[in-house]
Amino acid sequence: APDTVVASLRPENIDRTVSRMLEENSRKAGGDNLNSMVSFNLSPKPIKERVGKTFKVTVEVSGERQVSGADIALQYDASKLEVKSVRDGGLFGQQPDFSYDKKQKGVLTVSVKHPQDAPTATSGRLVTVEFSAIGEGQSEIALGSGQTRARVGAAQLPVASSAIQVTIGRD
Repeated sequence: APDTVVASLRPENIDRTVSRMLEENSRKAGGDNLNSMVSFNLSPKPIKERVGKTFKVTVEVSGERQVSGADIALQYDASKLEVKSVRDGGLFGQQPDFSYDKKQKGVLTVSVKHPQDAPTATSGRLVTVEFSAIGEGQSEIALGSGQTRARVGAAQLPVASSAIQVTIGRD
């Protein structure tokens, strides 16, 4: 019915139609705002430590979206810091699919996801990394923007990430 199509394209109907479509898409996506970011934050900030001591850095995730998994790449100065251990933070339940690789000098990659790919509220501790201070000076610990991603199933989400400064001294 051509008259129906023309009537539905009138300016007063377009806004209503677009709003209805956006609401429908939002409901299908679990009520998420499709443009919202997922933020990865490192804490504590800043860190002061002595050579030979260990300290922990927590990667926390927040945002309005739900996620079912994340890949992170932590970059650091390998002449000043060494990764001692990596632990899951519990965001994706008791037994998530969790793996990490610290073979590449100065980069720690971590992958963690819900075992059934179930969307999870984006708020909490993703991983805890224990570092050892091995050299005097300054090092930044940063989330590599190109390699740090959040996922819902197979879809990747926009990510905002942070960095922290570490100062290592002898005393």
